[in-house]
Amino acid sequence: MNYLPFSKPIFFGSLLAFVCIGNIDRSVAGVAVQEVPAHVGTAPASGFPRGTWVWSKASWFEPSARDTLFNFLKRHGLSVILVQIHTDYSGSKPKLLYPEQLSALLQRASQEGVVVHALDGDPTFVYAPAREKLVGQIGAIDEFNSTQPANARFVGVHYDIEPYLLPAWRKDWDSRLEVCTNYLTTLDVLGHAARAHGLEFSVDIPPWLATSDKLKPFEMRGQPGTLLDHVAHVVDWFGIMAYRNHASGPDSILSVSEGNINVMEKLGKKAWIGIETGPNRGDDPPKITFWNRPLSEFDQAINEVETQMAHRKGYGGLLIHCYELCRQYLGDVPPVASR
Repeated sequence: MNYLPFSKPIFFGSLLAFVCIGNIDRSVAGVAVQEVPAHVGTAPASGFPRGTWVWSKASWFEPSARDTLFNFLKRHGLSVILVQIHTDYSGSKPKLLYPEQLSALLQRASQEGVVVHALDGDPTFVYAPAREKLVGQIGAIDEFNSTQPANARFVGVHYDIEPYLLPAWRKDWDSRLEVCTNYLTTLDVLGHAARAHGLEFSVDIPPWLATSDKLKPFEMRGQPGTLLDHVAHVVDWFGIMAYRNHASGPDSILSVSEGNINVMEKLGKKAWIGIETGPNRGDDPPKITFWNRPLSEFDQAINEVETQMAHRKGYGGLLIHCYELCRQYLGDVPPVASR
């Protein structure tokens, strides 16, 4: 989950429910952050769901890890998870790795009322060799689902592809346009495969697809539009990487999300708003994450976003990036040296 288009995926009123009562200082990546009192309500201000990305296999592989995961989700009112899957492509057809552990994860999710999407992503998924492998991956997800109880299956596939991280994107407009058309072809193919297997199809997008001065409208499938327009037509929903550390005003979570939500609203579809909690990488500006901000600001921003979005037909819910990093931000586990 990256922010910058040319450099190399929050929350809730309940986020502080497990923090010690009273004010204490804790150090996150060398920056002192002040805690605030706990006992904020668990229900989203908007009534819409909340979710998170779960990138690490260690977060769900063992029974104890699943206990920790679902306790966290319950504490913070999270009802949707995007779980990184692992696929074996070595045989005659792809198959999901760790089926027993995935089955246990999905059955626990069913018991807890949590919806699970299969997650994967890499910029190279733009190109044809990977595209065909991913069609096989979607088939493997469907085959795995067929072995599970009807109420304990993956409901969709979610891809974090981010084509703007490819070197070809940075060259010139012609090269960038070729990346865009390959990206959209991949989305077309994967969307068709997902729906053929009864799965929702969704992706992550940066908030600037319709506004970057590095992008121009172009024709795809005989229709003119921005890259955002084309993506919106292909997916069932998308998550906006609206990575800012304040909710409203110029260059805020809500302001950078607005155009994306408008596009989906016109199509009768949903956009989810994603918020970052992890540490910055490389030249990422501080404004993209709550990592070095007090939890009180985080909590206030979440409530403001959800309140403002409560009436929007194009709003699907809130996504927090990500389970593993948010636990560090909250002090649930010690910060690690690098991401």
